[in-house]
Amino acid sequence: WDDQDGDGVRGTGEPGVGGVVVSLLDGGGAVIGQRTTQADGSYSFGLPAGGSFRLEFQPPGGYALTLQGQGGDPTRDSDPDPATGLTVLIGPFFAFADSTQWGAGMIPGGSPPLPIQIQGLNLIPGSTDIQFNLADPNPGSSVTGYNVYRASQPAPPPAPWTLLGANVVDEDPTTAGIQWTDPTGESPPPGGVFYFQVTAYNAASGTEGPR
Repeated sequence: WDDQDGDGVRGTGEPGVGGVVVSLLDGGGAVIGQRTTQADGSYSFGLPAGGSFRLEFQPPGGYALTLQGQGGDPTRDSDPDPATGLTVLIGPFFAFADSTQWGAGMIPGGSPPLPIQIQGLNLIPGSTDIQFNLADPNPGSSVTGYNVYRASQPAPPPAPWTLLGANVVDEDPTTAGIQWTDPTGESPPPGGVFYFQVTAYNAASGTEGPR
């Protein structure tokens, strides 16, 4: 579908896109099927019983993949990673389902967003608070701040990620990068680790997308 407003969510009236090559990969990464979307953006596969799969979306000329995993409705978001074109592993419980869940948004131009980089996590001396040092290589004209998420396992937001800070801004403009401090003082569970993700945020339109 044509993500005309670039928000990563299929809105009312956003049309399908034909000519997108969709590949079906088995759990080992081998291509076991391939389709080209119809004019309305539709495609279909007959899946073998059992097993897990991935889908790979290859945009036609002049398009790139939009932001991944936006909004709270899995039937209206864009599923592939814009850098690789691949979805997450799809379990065998989808094998016989007539599912419209797995789709991809297209944006014109051919250049997906660059990732926001977490360049450092520093423990504030004398406390248990963690300071982030971020770098955003994308144009900043439409960004008012950043959302910081944390989870105990690596998976796309929103769930099971916890929002630590919404629309946060640089705490120290005199220092290179974007600094923000997590004031929760919480530690990972015994034997576990914390994972963090950062999204750009625009107060006018909401979250821009995981970077």
